Amino acid sequence: MLRKIKSYTICIVGVLMIVLSGCQRVDNTECRVIGLTVNYEENPVGLEKLPLFGWRMEADANGQLQTAYRIVVAKSQGELKKQNYVWDSGKVESGSSVAIPYGGEELEADSYYAWKVFVWDQDGSMLESSDASFEMGLTDGDWSGASWIGVRTAEKESPFSNIYDYSIEYDVKLGKTFSGFVWGMDTNQYGTYLRCDFNTLGDNIECSVSEYSNTEIVGDNKNTVVLNEEFPEAFQNVEEFCSREHHVTLKGTEFGVRVFVDDVKVLELEMNPPGALENIGLWTARGAYYA
Repeated sequence: MLRKIKSYTICIVGVLMIVLSGCQRVDNTECRVIGLTVNYEENPVGLEKLPLFGWRMEADANGQLQTAYRIVVAKSQGELKKQNYVWDSGKVESGSSVAIPYGGEELEADSYYAWKVFVWDQDGSMLESSDASFEMGLTDGDWSGASWIGVRTAEKESPFSNIYDYSIEYDVKLGKTFSGFVWGMDTNQYGTYLRCDFNTLGDNIECSVSEYSNTEIVGDNKNTVVLNEEFPEAFQNVEEFCSREHHVTLKGTEFGVRVFVDDVKVLELEMNPPGALENIGLWTARGAYYA
């Protein structure tokens, strides 16, 4: 008995994988290049590291393999259409499509870039992806025109009788992110400061508070808690946590700092000496944003 066999495409993704490329074949089997990413995110902003490009293929039939790619980057969508590129990788004979490093001229800080990729399949057919983008953030040397949100200036005395007794409260709704609140900085650049982070990129809700000197943690001055494991009744899972707004309180004491989320005390960091309030700002893994 003859049976009609329905074909399926299986794409296996990995760091050293071969990802299938896009093509439009003469037998009307469609292949598409989708999922364009930079540093594993779609159209990211505030990049501080070298861009790493990625994509994957979706096809209607088995057996398609990528044999080559070409990445092009421009300063705008218009420049991309004009083929006025800041980087053209040229045709690279490779099946790789994950973490392909940028190899062009130095990218400008705080700037937008558009990009796309061309891929070739095992039969030599080529498909052009849709346009994507990324934005570079500010680097360590780009903060000369910025200043911290502050509670005092060098010209006047602190209005607090005890500089370690303070309370910072804010409301925030987080998506999938690694970001936090920064305070205790006594200069307009780097120095010693405190940072409270939330990391919801994985399967857990991680909250941490740390003391930093420049970009390094000071000694053992870091404390981390997995909220959905330690407080499952209040914080069930990542999806539920990211779906609603939360009230965060950072309470300074003579011994360090306490962190409350939705009025639940989640962790405490002891320091000697404890951190003062000083200037405040915001931080994300994709770039720092201070005002």
